[in-house]
Amino acid sequence: MTTMPHTAAARLHGDGFMLTLEKTVADPTILPGSVVGVNPPATFPTELTLYSPDGTRCRTLAGTVDTRMFYTVIPETVLAALGIAPQCEQRVHFPDGSAAKLPVAWASIELQGKSGAALVAFGKNASPAVIGKETLIGLAFAADPENRQFIPVLLHL
Repeated sequence: MTTMPHTAAARLHGDGFMLTLEKTVADPTILPGSVVGVNPPATFPTELTLYSPDGTRCRTLAGTVDTRMFYTVIPETVLAALGIAPQCEQRVHFPDGSAAKLPVAWASIELQGKSGAALVAFGKNASPAVIGKETLIGLAFAADPENRQFIPVLLHL
């Protein structure tokens, strides 16, 4: 298997789409959603931007990456203000061991200049934004908590 060096870029052309991979780590064993440099779980602060479904409005939030969490959790008032409505409910377990059903929806999210669709859970209004593994996987990022950044990685088909 050929790996791409850290600074290489590749373009894949297919039926009407183009995917650009830039600054991808050369080690194909680093998977999206994984943690680099420290033992999981890992947390670090970051900013994220959410977009309204029609793309006309956005909101940038301070948040925390938490690799123990699967879903990204956003306060419900922020999602409602952007016109993002619940699409279904999902039963989830919290780090403290409790469980509940939370509304979830697809949302357009941007992290470190890269955007895509992510499943987000509707959190309580007083709760901070938390970025979970599903978002990191969807955006093809690994977490580097030591340097407080995301590392683009190769997606495995």
